[in-house]
Amino acid sequence: MNKQIITEVVNFTIMPGITDEDFVQCVYKLEENFHKILPGYIDSELAKGKEGQWTMVMHWESLEQVKQASKLMMQTPSTEDFRQSLDPKSVKIVLLEQKQTWKI
Repeated sequence: MNKQIITEVVNFTIMPGITDEDFVQCVYKLEENFHKILPGYIDSELAKGKEGQWTMVMHWESLEQVKQASKLMMQTPSTEDFRQSLDPKSVKIVLLEQKQTWKI
């Protein structure tokens, strides 16, 4: 049976007054102190659009591990700065099952 990778796509805006540099540092701390120690975590990517829209793309080994990480995100003190940086009304999360990859 093939491993079913889950892609988590999170779109959001950040709170006013937070610089891009400060937010990137905040996400770096989130990755170092939270994501990289979680079971099933593979990798993350952070991108920003022209209108101030940010996107994080994360890959996980299973849907169950994504769900567990989401629960822990809301309870873990090391995620507080990241959570406070987001405009909560703007957060949209999509979970997708990876079907194929290409490295060309």
